Amino acid sequence: MPLAIQVQLNDETPIRAGDDAVSVLSAMVTYVASRQEIELRIGGLFARQSSGKEHVDWLQRQLRVGDRIVLTITDSRDVDPPAHRTQEEPDFAEQMERKYYEQLKARFEPGG
Repeated sequence: MPLAIQVQLNDETPIRAGDDAVSVLSAMVTYVASRQEIELRIGGLFARQSSGKEHVDWLQRQLRVGDRIVLTITDSRDVDPPAHRTQEEPDFAEQMERKYYEQLKARFEPGG
């Protein structure tokens, strides 16, 4: 059975992120020093042959010093639906990959 991540922020009700169709599941805390911002993000990727790639988020919150985060790895039975979904546009993704390739080629190949 696929994994899920249960997240509890401070004393709030826990959120259970996961799905049988999830290809990527992540829990990330990011600190940006220049803006003094701390963010918690629980998200993932559904990659289905029938409907393409879909980026999902269960939680995206600004944090403060002293916040407490508890992560528990569980199985994917009884999970919460994602709060936000974004369908990936295949043409746009290909354009971005091509742009990245061209940047790397110019940087690393002679006469790039």
